[in-house]
Amino acid sequence: MSHLSESNIREAVTARRAVAAPPGLHDAEVIKLLSRHMEGEAQLLAEYAAVSGEYPNEFIRYIASMILDDERRHHKIIQGMINHLESGVDVDDGQHRIPFVTKVHDQRELKDRVRTLQRFERRDAFALWRLRRKLGKLGDSTLLGPLVDSLSQDTRKHRRLLRSIRKLAKS
Repeated sequence: MSHLSESNIREAVTARRAVAAPPGLHDAEVIKLLSRHMEGEAQLLAEYAAVSGEYPNEFIRYIASMILDDERRHHKIIQGMINHLESGVDVDDGQHRIPFVTKVHDQRELKDRVRTLQRFERRDAFALWRLRRKLGKLGDSTLLGPLVDSLSQDTRKHRRLLRSIRKLAKS
């Protein structure tokens, strides 16, 4: 959590100014696009909630519930992005927001930790790949295959996010 101090505000404002928007794309336009996206997802969330709560087939309710959890997280992230752009300063006012990128003081420790996490994620990716292959026809005729595929996609996402941490921490 950020604390409202002069140095924190100064650092956040400096970080905010250092991030240049693409030519022709301004915060207000991005906020508008994100808001439209959230409005469009409201109906989607309602539909997944209905399917996950009342559909007669349990396996369909299960999958719809998984997707609903993802969509709720997406909704929270998008709202955080909007709050981030609207605030202009990284302060803790109780609203969910995406933090500003600030200077990482211990580059070496972060690099070591990210490397460790990357190793775990690579092992996980390989283990899931191997599991998917071992499932064979069982993976194609049950929920096991799609669930392992979903876990694999999450692992790929984690690996991309870890690469982003390393890249952003260097700046």
